[in-house]
Amino acid sequence: MLTLEQIKKLPAKERIPKLREFEEEQKKLKAEEEKKRKQEEEEIIKKSIEELTEEDEKAEEEEVLQKEEKEKKQKQESLEEIAEAAPSSGKTERNSAYVSIQEYGARLSHIPPTELSNKIFGLRETFEERSYLTQEQQRERDALGEAVYQQNKMGYFKDEGSRRLFSKMEDAFEEMRNPLKKVYK
Repeated sequence: MLTLEQIKKLPAKERIPKLREFEEEQKKLKAEEEKKRKQEEEEIIKKSIEELTEEDEKAEEEEVLQKEEKEKKQKQESLEEIAEAAPSSGKTERNSAYVSIQEYGARLSHIPPTELSNKIFGLRETFEERSYLTQEQQRERDALGEAVYQQNKMGYFKDEGSRRLFSKMEDAFEEMRNPLKKVYK
């Protein structure tokens, strides 16, 4: 390949075809350089796209992980709330309600038997008037029944008079618990 300076030194007849060859070679070189530049640009674009997709994938993965962690935390918190609501012994809510009734009844067991009987008979009158008890009254009924049971266990009803009072309280308690029992008496 001749340079432009060498072509100028050639005679006129040879100069024109050599100039045309030179131009064609220059066009080829420019085309090759353009191809290389385009390929390099495409490679750079591909790399940047790959990097961006990798970053996007990482960001999506992080979002998914964060969502999973939030869900786990929420589940854990709800489990903790359930565990806090449940008694520490692991019993069901029904059992925990029974335990709280027993505790309430144990506190009421120190009330004198006559006062306890007045409360039970007062509840029975309310029950007979309305044919039902509210939830609060039902809880009180159960606690009073537990208190009567506790007092019997502690030996409050030893003599004949207190035995009759105990049986009357027990009957009143059972009538409120099971209204059909009164029919069969």
